[in-house]
Amino acid sequence: MNKKFLIIVIFAVIFLSISAFGANAQSLRNCTNYANYSSNAATNRTWIIANSTLCLGPMKVENISNITIRTGGTLHLQDINISFNGSITETLGVAVESGGTLKIDNGSTIFSANGTALGYSFYYYGGSSGFINNSSISGLQNFTGSNGINIQTSSFEFSNSTINNSLGYAFNISSGSPTIKNSTFFNNPAGILVWNSSPTITNISIKLTADTTTDAGLNITNSNGASITNVTLSNQTFGIVLTNSNLTFLNISIDNSTFGVFPKSNSRAIFVDSSFTNARSMGSTGFPNASLFYFNVSSNNSNVTLVNPSWTNTNITFYGDNTANLTEKWYVDVYVRSNNSNSSFVQGATVVINSTANLSTELRTYTTNSSGTFPRINLTSFIVYYNATMGTNVTANYSNYWFNATKGNATTANTSVIVTNNGLFLNRNVTINLTLSTVTISVKGSGAAAGYTVQNALVSLTNGSFNLTANTSAAGIATIDVPFGVYTINVSSGNYTQLANASYPSSNYTVNVSECSSSSCAINFTMLPRINLTGNNSGSFWSNANQNVTSGTAITIAGTASYAHNGTALGGCSQCGNASFYISSATSYLHSIGYSNISISGAFSKTLTPTESSSIRRTADIWILDSHGANGTNSTHLDVYVAAGANVTDGGGGGTGGGGGGEGAGNYQLVITEYDRKLTMAQGETKLVKVTVKNTGLRALEDVGLIIASKNNEISSTWYRINVSTTGLATEDLSSGETVVYNVRIILPSSALSKTYAGTWRAKDKDSLAIAERGMNLTITQVWTTTTIAALNNSLTSLEKIFADLEKNFTLIKGSVANVSQFETTLKSINGTIKQSRASFDSGAYDDAKSKADQVSTDISKFVADIEVARSINPAAVIIAAFTSLIGIVILVGVAVAASLGGFFIWWMFFRIISIGEVKRNPAKFAGGVRLAGAVKSITDTKKGKVFLIADTSGERLHVRYPYYTTTEVGDLIKVGGVVKIYKDIPYMDATELSRVTMKPTTTK
Repeated sequence: MNKKFLIIVIFAVIFLSISAFGANAQSLRNCTNYANYSSNAATNRTWIIANSTLCLGPMKVENISNITIRTGGTLHLQDINISFNGSITETLGVAVESGGTLKIDNGSTIFSANGTALGYSFYYYGGSSGFINNSSISGLQNFTGSNGINIQTSSFEFSNSTINNSLGYAFNISSGSPTIKNSTFFNNPAGILVWNSSPTITNISIKLTADTTTDAGLNITNSNGASITNVTLSNQTFGIVLTNSNLTFLNISIDNSTFGVFPKSNSRAIFVDSSFTNARSMGSTGFPNASLFYFNVSSNNSNVTLVNPSWTNTNITFYGDNTANLTEKWYVDVYVRSNNSNSSFVQGATVVINSTANLSTELRTYTTNSSGTFPRINLTSFIVYYNATMGTNVTANYSNYWFNATKGNATTANTSVIVTNNGLFLNRNVTINLTLSTVTISVKGSGAAAGYTVQNALVSLTNGSFNLTANTSAAGIATIDVPFGVYTINVSSGNYTQLANASYPSSNYTVNVSECSSSSCAINFTMLPRINLTGNNSGSFWSNANQNVTSGTAITIAGTASYAHNGTALGGCSQCGNASFYISSATSYLHSIGYSNISISGAFSKTLTPTESSSIRRTADIWILDSHGANGTNSTHLDVYVAAGANVTDGGGGGTGGGGGGEGAGNYQLVITEYDRKLTMAQGETKLVKVTVKNTGLRALEDVGLIIASKNNEISSTWYRINVSTTGLATEDLSSGETVVYNVRIILPSSALSKTYAGTWRAKDKDSLAIAERGMNLTITQVWTTTTIAALNNSLTSLEKIFADLEKNFTLIKGSVANVSQFETTLKSINGTIKQSRASFDSGAYDDAKSKADQVSTDISKFVADIEVARSINPAAVIIAAFTSLIGIVILVGVAVAASLGGFFIWWMFFRIISIGEVKRNPAKFAGGVRLAGAVKSITDTKKGKVFLIADTSGERLHVRYPYYTTTEVGDLIKVGGVVKIYKDIPYMDATELSRVTMKPTTTK
């Protein structure tokens, strides 16, 4: 069997499976002949649906008395006209029970043949599902417990349909989160009743019968999670009644209602961009006091806020003594511009807004963004409430505001603005002008970085206490609006070093407002690239991995040097120039004789023979310099000893520390006597612990300090502050036998990764004559917030989908895998853990849910790896290979379809390794996905993840951006998978998978 035939067989199986599924459903034109009837209904007027029934019209079904959809049953009505008819003693209506589904669409009509004499009930009970689309419903019943269509489930949607001529409310939503949208309700005495639920109601028109018998367009009780937008209400006694609810309404229109909005019982209503017009008075017929907003004694502690309304604000009624109030607010957009010739927007300006009527409650402060503004705000025009003492409405006006902007020492006079519904500035914005100069700083590389722009560098202009900053763009340009003054300019970048003789006019540059139209406001700034140094021996520069050598023994210090801005090895580019290195130390025994040249691959090496006469720790500084003046440095230490008894080593995490002295063993020694071995803290928590260190040697030690050391600086030095408990200083001089207590204040960021970190308490003096170490573990526990809970839920959902795909694809290929039963057992175990994780999540045990989710992720990865080992070498291995990456799981079916239609090139493009040269020659060809392999030449951290420069065996190079956490280092050989994109005609990869093949192979030039 060849590979192409195998693909055809797979899709034949899929097609037959889909066909078999469809065959289980009844699809019939005359559903009355195939619905399951109650055996007690002599005339077949009662339907009981327990299977899957599809009714296709056009067709009329008359004189129905009852339709019930039981658990497992599905009824789908398309273009069906159903009429209910019966006597008062009969129960007319539709009931969709838990587990049942009712779908109505394609022009279907359901009505009561009894007219106004008797309607029918309509229920979607809890646990049921379905939808009503493009259909018409009329004649719904109105009695206690049944008002219109009764919804008790979230799995329901009503769209593009109408409800009319019913006897009560169109909808009665009593639980769940159903959706009501794009529909019209008319000639009903009431609109939508909502209680104890959170529906989405949008694009709805509710026009009730124009008489005194109508109820409310929206009647909402005990519901805080509803989303209500774009609703038009007209001809109601009450437009909206709100009871014990807190909601925001967007774009609501209430017209020709006796009482537009009636809040009750601690309700809060915010209406945004809404209109309230034509309060109707019915005189002696029942409602003489028509009001757009109505408050009475039941409205205590309620509030209505109008934001940017359209209304006549005289129609407000407070009936009786109550503590409610109404607030009117208006949109305001504030912009700060420079009054120079460019009239540019000002970033970083401080804007203060205050109401002259109430300075304390309406004071606001904002900072402008790059567009010279900040998010739109709402300013209060007035608040109206009932004054029981005076027996009348009282209005508190806030309408006169002033605006002020400052940046540095530049400020504006107060700008006064009147905020009222008819006097507010027409375009709803305020522009404040500051007297500023626009300074443009262009930052470029020089030397080996000639031709590069310095991106995302921090540019600072400092004048006394004012420090104005901006980051350079992709073009290496930063623009800052500054007041008049003398500024010190500084540019900092992780990949570049600021030059002392940079090409701006001087280290102090005078910015004058009158100069803004001349070239003196443009500054050209150049920077040399930084040089990174890496040791050859697992990161160590010494050929002795333990950094421990006997005096008189030759040892080699070696490594590589590369430019930080692009990862190029020193000497490896035409503009790099010559490069050299030098070793310095506090003792001449470790000095280089002179500068030594670096090879074209950036490698340096020097063999030295320390000739110390006593055991001591020496620190060596490696200096790198290219001919342009770019430099780099790194420090390393070496323990030199003269006798076994004086051996000084950099001990492990659990060692007691100590040190050797030049005048005999025991002269220099430290011991950590009291410390915490295990610390457990929550994300964002702060804790104070104490560590005691004693000088047990014979000699005094200077500047003894304490740190927490960890692999790859996992326990970041920014997480803690250490000082001497008695002085507050960082270090302490210790005489022989003296003890010092350190206060260690650990301040964990809320973003710290929850796990257990292995660390070391490390105490040493300034000359490293003595070192003491003790192991410690810091366990950070997860703090569960709304955001982290949602993220965990998303992760669980993703794992569930990945497992479903994994299980489905394993079924396709298990015939070619050895030990199938073992893999099936593993799948069951993973599935069980997923279910346990979900159960823990649902019960609120989020730590356990996360732990089990992490275990599932590990188990899936191992399962995929084991599948690859166990696979048979035959055509089915093509499918198994897809399991080796998460991308394979996700796109397996899609790729297989493409392969069946377009040939095997498309299939293999996703799984074989493509050369970088092939990608660069035709990047558009791989926009859908590709896999590459290469050695990592450099790593750059960005806001969107790490960017790797990789090179394959042919020497071709490509930048790869990877947004997820990885421990990949420079020198590792990696495989990456993702899509190829183009930026400024240069191809690069957005990778979604990355795996290390080997660590630090021989580098590829």
